[in-house]
Amino acid sequence: MHYTQLSDTPTSDPIPPHIHNIHQSLIHHNIITHPRVINCSSHYWKQEKYLPFPDKPKQLNRCNRPNLCPICSHLRNQSIHTELKPYRDVLLDNGGTVHLLTFTLRHHKSHPLTVLNQVLTNSFKQIRQSCSFKKFYSSI
Repeated sequence: MHYTQLSDTPTSDPIPPHIHNIHQSLIHHNIITHPRVINCSSHYWKQEKYLPFPDKPKQLNRCNRPNLCPICSHLRNQSIHTELKPYRDVLLDNGGTVHLLTFTLRHHKSHPLTVLNQVLTNSFKQIRQSCSFKKFYSSI
């Protein structure tokens, strides 16, 4: 038998309090309605009578839906940051600058390279025409 209890930002949880506050606010305003996302970062206990510490949490629930949950989105951002930090540091140590990191394009083996190059070129054009890009580069 299992049961779940919502946590009040436990100390073992690496999520900052403001992310928990955002999560709770979205739940309170009925923006987050999916039960799994609502219970994200809650304590999870197994009720077994032979556990050495039956009152201690076994683990924290995670919904693993970074597009819906601010907590899982924060965890995903942290993992991407730690994964890309060595590459970024190498560029910065060698006198380079990093303005944009791109990931792989969605494609199949049958897609021609010219089409993929055109997709990438169009995405850069859209970025350069965006308001945030213009604000950033006008302030430099």
